[in-house]
Amino acid sequence: MATTSNTNAQPATTGDIIGLIILWLIASVCAVILYLTPVGLAALCAQQSGFIMWILYMLWAAILGPIYLIYYLIYRVFMKNSC
Repeated sequence: MATTSNTNAQPATTGDIIGLIILWLIASVCAVILYLTPVGLAALCAQQSGFIMWILYMLWAAILGPIYLIYYLIYRVFMKNSC
């Protein structure tokens, strides 16, 4: 079995690298928003709880950010349950 190598491969240009950096920055900002939004929502809803429960709710929301957003959307928004 013969192996072939790609002799047409070219090194990345400056434009390619800048494009990848911009893409990485956009993805990073989206990730930060995706994980900070649930923490803010959990902090608002846990205001009446004690300090320990407030911290636990925020940690749960930070660790499971997208899942908490889905929970919040279904339980709080669609089912109209208040905090």
